[in-house]
Amino acid sequence: MKNRKVWLIIAAVTAAAFLASCASAPAEVPVEDPVEEPVEAPVSASADEAKAAADAAKTKAEEAKAPKAAPAEYDAAEALYNQAAAAESAGDIEQAIESYDRAAEGFNGAAKAAEAAREAALAAMAEADKAISETELKADEAIQSAQEDQ
Repeated sequence: MKNRKVWLIIAAVTAAAFLASCASAPAEVPVEDPVEEPVEAPVSASADEAKAAADAAKTKAEEAKAPKAAPAEYDAAEALYNQAAAAESAGDIEQAIESYDRAAEGFNGAAKAAEAAREAALAAMAEADKAISETELKADEAIQSAQEDQ
């Protein structure tokens, strides 16, 4: 019985020591991921990006045949592009960025207008082909009817 009490006391002291050590441990502080400060790109890089976007839109418009299919929209966008280039050369980077962005929008609009004109032309051609086929069919029927009457 005495041996049992000794073991009980040892177990209680060990448990108390364990609980005391856990309670005195510092609270775990959540570690936040380091926040990277945004790096501001030089303004000229933004002008380069704006020019690249305008160049891509211009290429897309030219591939869609916008200079012929939507000349007004294309010419307006090209004028904005030229203004942007002049502003960039003069060192007015903010104006250049704005003009390049507007030129890109204009070229995209011209490309859409050219594509719409292309789709309208294709639809008209399909309608004409259908009309031609119907006319040929009627002509064949008339010829066959005329031959039967002879």
